[in-house]
Amino acid sequence: MALRNDEKLADDEFDVELLVKKLYHLAARGCYKLLYPVRLLLNSPKLLVAGVLFAAGVAFVIKSTQPKIYMASFIIRPHNKADLFYVNLFYDLERIITDLDFDALARELKISKEQTYKVHQIALQPIRVGNKSADTIDIAEIVLMSSDVRMFDTLQDRVMNYIRGNEHYRKIERLRRAEVADMKVKIQRDLEEMDSMKRLLTLNLQPRNAGGFVYGEPIDPANVYEEGLKLYKQQMSLAWQEEYADNFELIKGCVPTMKPVYPRWKPILLYCEAVALLLLFGWNYYLVKRK
Repeated sequence: MALRNDEKLADDEFDVELLVKKLYHLAARGCYKLLYPVRLLLNSPKLLVAGVLFAAGVAFVIKSTQPKIYMASFIIRPHNKADLFYVNLFYDLERIITDLDFDALARELKISKEQTYKVHQIALQPIRVGNKSADTIDIAEIVLMSSDVRMFDTLQDRVMNYIRGNEHYRKIERLRRAEVADMKVKIQRDLEEMDSMKRLLTLNLQPRNAGGFVYGEPIDPANVYEEGLKLYKQQMSLAWQEEYADNFELIKGCVPTMKPVYPRWKPILLYCEAVALLLLFGWNYYLVKRK
């Protein structure tokens, strides 16, 4: 019985050792296949070095010859967060720029055609505060890209005029300002009546006998001054509403930087080197198959 147990233990040890060897060979084979592109590229080391240097030269030429593009952004806050019509207005601008329709861009932004050639992107990025639905936008960042860093202030003003000048938003602003104007007239009339009531309250204090004043049924002064205070608060609120009657508030202007976003040396170099390595891999693979 002891002999059978020893044989069984020996068989178990042999099986474990065999399993480890198989796993080792499997891992080695997998690494061999994974490193096949590297080994294939190293078949022609001189060609590999030449390809890498050539790609670096192409990247340098691209960086030196391509026009520099700068980026800046400004942030706006809509008066009505649920009104997303202005998002479609920015989609129109993006499509015009993508289609290279310089005449339409000059017409919409009221800029010269020469200036439109320098505009590379106008895009809206919505910003939602908290876990809100996609039906509202709290603030929006407008990203501008141009080959002339001096154009950002002009683009900011023209874009703001573009969305403010839309007939939909102009109508809303007119109605809002008319409502504020009517309320201001009403409150001013109420204030004048309140002043008349205060004068009446003063005249109501009449001496009746030598012992002092008898008020009779006077107006309560506390109520009068409380109502007057409410009217003044409403008047201040209307002044604030009139100041911010616009549909869009500019809360952060453009801050241009002299560092271009394109061309950048590292991305261009990585792209050129990747293309060169792919071409070298294809060429070496063709040579190996031909042999």
